[in-house]
Amino acid sequence: MTVRTDTPAVRELQRSALRLLLSVHEVDCAHCPANKKCALQDIAKFLGMGLKAKGLDQFLKQPGLIADHPVIDYYPNRCVLCGRCVRVCRTKEGRPLMNFAARGFHTLISFYGANREPMPSCEQCQACSKVCPVGALVLKGAAGADRVE
Repeated sequence: MTVRTDTPAVRELQRSALRLLLSVHEVDCAHCPANKKCALQDIAKFLGMGLKAKGLDQFLKQPGLIADHPVIDYYPNRCVLCGRCVRVCRTKEGRPLMNFAARGFHTLISFYGANREPMPSCEQCQACSKVCPVGALVLKGAAGADRVE
């Protein structure tokens, strides 16, 4: 069997997938801590596309900032739901302190126990914010954490 990943048909499917991602993504690169090191910027450059979803309505989540975690601010309109943060949290902690919540367009990252007590392991670990490819998880007080989209 031969698998070809560099054909015009594959590139068009990749462009379509990126357009769908951008239709639920707040494009505000100038105020994002992932600017210039963002996976979406890299993919758009590779595919020769801009960062505006042409021909699609934009569907953004409300609120634009979820700040109920004591250490991390979560920007759901930046999140591409890649699952890297959930995976690294599960690996580092041995149990997940975060996971996916809701379904469909309403899916977002949720934190376990964020309202009950300070999470000292999160203060020391910070792996989820480091692994986020689009700046959706930002440490409180870090650059880009002060803007609500």
